[in-house]
Amino acid sequence: MESINKIYLKLLRLSIVHLLGRSCEDSRLNETEIYKLLSYASLISLSSDDNELIKAYEIISRVIEVSEIYSEGVIAAADIVLSRIGNFPGRKLMRDRFNSGLEPKLNMHLSFERIAREAENLHEGHELTDFQYNLLSSLKNAESLSVSAPTSAGKSFVLTLNTLRSIRDNPKGCIVYIVPTRALISETSSNLRRECRKAGLDGVIIRTSPVTVEYNKVKNGVVYVLTQERLISLLSDMYDYPNSSINLLLIDEAHEIQKGKRGIILQNAIELAIEMNPNINLMFSSPLISNPKYFLSLFKKERHGLALTETISPVAQNILLVNKVKGKVKGISVSALFDRDRVEIGEFDIGFSFRGNKVEQKASFSKYVAESGGSVIIFESNPADAEAIAICLSGKLTKAVLRDEFVNFIDFVRKEIHLDYPLAACLEAGVAFHYGNMPSIIRNGVEHFFKEGDVKYIICTSTLLQGVNLPAKHIILENPKSGTEPMSRSDFQNLSGRAGRLMREFHGNVWCLRADEWELKSFEGEKLQEISSAMSNVMFDGGELILNTIEGYVKDDTQKELADVAFAKLYHELKRDGYVSSYYLNPADSANYMEILEYNHGIIDELLITVPDAILKMHRSIRPDYIQNLWDFFDSKDNISPYFLYSPYIKGGKKRIDMAIDVCRDVFDWRISDKYCKWISVLAYKWMRAGSLNSLISYSVNEELSSLDRVKAEEDPVYVPKKISGAVRRVLNTLENQVRFNLVRYIKVYQDVLTYKMKLNGLDIASEKVENISAYLEFGSCKPVDLKLMSLGISRSTALIIRKKMNLPTNATPEEYVLILNKRNLKSLKLPDFCLREINEVLGNSFQTA
Repeated sequence: MESINKIYLKLLRLSIVHLLGRSCEDSRLNETEIYKLLSYASLISLSSDDNELIKAYEIISRVIEVSEIYSEGVIAAADIVLSRIGNFPGRKLMRDRFNSGLEPKLNMHLSFERIAREAENLHEGHELTDFQYNLLSSLKNAESLSVSAPTSAGKSFVLTLNTLRSIRDNPKGCIVYIVPTRALISETSSNLRRECRKAGLDGVIIRTSPVTVEYNKVKNGVVYVLTQERLISLLSDMYDYPNSSINLLLIDEAHEIQKGKRGIILQNAIELAIEMNPNINLMFSSPLISNPKYFLSLFKKERHGLALTETISPVAQNILLVNKVKGKVKGISVSALFDRDRVEIGEFDIGFSFRGNKVEQKASFSKYVAESGGSVIIFESNPADAEAIAICLSGKLTKAVLRDEFVNFIDFVRKEIHLDYPLAACLEAGVAFHYGNMPSIIRNGVEHFFKEGDVKYIICTSTLLQGVNLPAKHIILENPKSGTEPMSRSDFQNLSGRAGRLMREFHGNVWCLRADEWELKSFEGEKLQEISSAMSNVMFDGGELILNTIEGYVKDDTQKELADVAFAKLYHELKRDGYVSSYYLNPADSANYMEILEYNHGIIDELLITVPDAILKMHRSIRPDYIQNLWDFFDSKDNISPYFLYSPYIKGGKKRIDMAIDVCRDVFDWRISDKYCKWISVLAYKWMRAGSLNSLISYSVNEELSSLDRVKAEEDPVYVPKKISGAVRRVLNTLENQVRFNLVRYIKVYQDVLTYKMKLNGLDIASEKVENISAYLEFGSCKPVDLKLMSLGISRSTALIIRKKMNLPTNATPEEYVLILNKRNLKSLKLPDFCLREINEVLGNSFQTA
C-alpha cells in the first residue's frame, strides 16, 4: 500500500507540473507504475466508499492526461473504471479525446459489466451518473426531498427531468421553480423550455412573472420560474383564483436561506406557500451542506421527506495555492491540496512581477494560466474592481479576428448601454466583466459567447455563488470577500465547484493567489458545511440586532434592513406561537438570550396593530408597525382619492407616484437623501415608461460630466470612459437595488393598503382601476405587450424592440404571442442578432446568423 501511495503522490505532482506547462523528466511515470495505478483504480472502483471512488477517478483521469502511453489497454482500463463509478460524462470525454469517440474493446465479461452499468443508469435516452439516477428515483418516491451535492454534480438537470415527469403525471398541475436571483430566471426558464420540447411537451406554459394562469387554461401543466419575492407576489395574486394551487415547489440554491434579509424573505415565501397549499411537495437543492435534512425540519416535512448527500463530482478540482517567493519578484511557489494534505509542487518563474499593483498582477496571471488552455474566470468582490481588471487584461491581449455574430453583439452593447461603455472594448479582446446588476440581455450575451469561446476571460462578482452556470477550466481568487466579510468555506466550495466544465475537462483549477495571506483560509476545512437559516442566525442571542434597531442604535443600512425583516418575521411567529414558540422551547446557549428575547416579545405585545391580517400575511417581510404607519396615514385623510396611483402616461401620474414615494420614505423609514430620492423618482418614471437603458444612462452621464471633465478628457483619453463606467454602475445599482427591490416592495404595500381602504370606503369599482405600479417598476414598462413578452422570459430590451417592430394585439395571451412569433419571418424584422437568438430560444427554434 505504501508503494502505491508513493506512485499516486508522484502522479499528482506530475499532473500539476504538466498543467503549468513544464517538463519533468525525472518524474515521468514508467509503464510499470502506470499499470500499478490502473490496477489499483480498477480495484477500488468496485468499492462503496465515496473517498475510494473519488480516488479511482483521480487516478484514471490524471494517468490518461499525463501519460505518453495511450495503448488499447490503458484506454480500456479507463473506460471500465469510469463505467463502474457511473461517470458517463467523463467516459464520453475520454473516448472523444483519446479514442476518436469510439467505445474501447473489452473482453466479454467486462463488456457485459459495462452494458449492465449503462442500462442501470439509463433514463429516457439520458445516461445519468449514479448520483443523478439515485436522485431522480428518490424524487419519484418522496413527497419532499432535500439534496446536497457538489456544484457540478448535475442537480439542476435532474430537477428539470423531475419537472417533466411531474407534468406528465399531472397535466393540470402547477410547479414553481425558485431561483435566488433574477439573473438566473432566464437561464432556468430557457433550459426548461428546451427540455419540454425535447420531451414532446410543447403545450406546457412556462412563465417568469407572478401573474396567475387561470386553472381552466392549463392543459399540459404550468411552470413558474421566480425569485422568492416574485413567489410572494404570485401567492398574493392567487387569492383571486380559488381553483389555483401549487403542487410542487422546487428551491434551487436553497442554501441561500442562510444569507441576510433575502434568506429570511425566502423562508417567508416558502412558509406562505405551505400555508396556502397544505399538500404541496417541496424539493430543496444545495451544494455540499452536511445537514440537508435541516430544510425538512425547518418546514415540518420530515415525516414523508427524504434527505440525500452526495460528495462525488463528475469533474474534480485542483486547489492550487500560489505564494510569492522571497527574493524572486517573478517567482511563485505552488502547492496543491489533495484530501486535506498540502503537497508542494515547486517554484516557477512566471515572467512578470508578482509584486505591486494587484490589478496588473491578476491580469498578467490570468494570461499566464490561459496558456495551458481553457477559459478563465477571475473572481472579484465588487463590480468596479472587476471592470478595472478586465480593462487591464484586454490591453495585454492581441485582438483576434472576430465572428460576425460576436461583432454584432459588441455593437449591440454600445447601442444598448453607451457608445463608450468599456465592456465593448474589452469584448473585442475576448475579455468581459459580469455582475448581477447588468441588464439581463447583456449578461446573457456575455455568458453565451463565453460558452462559445469568443470570450476567453470573465471577471465576475458573486453572481457565480448564486447558481449562474459559468464553468471554466481556471478560476482565480485572491482573499475573496462576500460583501465586506471574508468568503466562507461553503461559498468557496460553491465557487470552486465552477472550475472544470463537464464534458470538456477532467479537472478544473482553482488558483488561490497569495493563499498564505488570506484573512480566512476558506480553501481549507471540511468538504461539507453545516448551515442554518438567516433568521435563526439573527435569533441565536435572542435577537440583539432587533433590539438595537428598535432602540435606534443600528446605523448601517444593510444591518438595519436585515433587522427590519427579522423583526417582521419574529412578530408573526410570536403572535402565532407565543410562549410555545421554538425560541422559548429550544433556547440558544447564549448569554442574556432570554432577557433579550423577552424584551423583543414585550415590544411586539405593545404594538397596536389594526391592519387586517390579510395584508400583514402577504407582507410578512415588512415590519407591521411600518404597515400600521401607512394604514394610519390613510386613516388620517378625509379624502384618499388624491393618492390613487395612475399610469405614468396619464397626466398627473408621475406626481402621484412621487407622492407615494414620499409617503413610503416616511412610513417605512427609508433612509435616502432628498437628492437621491429625486434621482430614484426620475429613474423610476423613465423606467416605467419603457425608456431605453441607453437613454437612462446618457441622461445620467450628461448630468455628471461637467465642462471641466471634458477638458480633462482631452488630456487623458481613458478619463471619460472611466466616468461613464462609474455612471453606468450607479444607474444599474439604483435600478436593481432601489427601484426594482426597495421601491417595488414599498409600493406593493402602498397599493394593497390603498385598495383595501378604497373598498372599505365603498370605492370598489375605483379600486379595480388602481394601476399595478409595483409590477411596472420591477419589469420596466407599463405596456401590456411588453409585460406579456417578458412573462415568457424574454428580456426587457428585446421585448421593447419587438413591440416597436410588430403590431401585437394587447388582449392576446403570452402563449398566443408565441404562436404569432412562430408564424412570422423574424429575420425580416431586422432585429439585432442576439435579440433574434433570444426569441428563438423561447420559441424553441434553431438560430443561424445571416
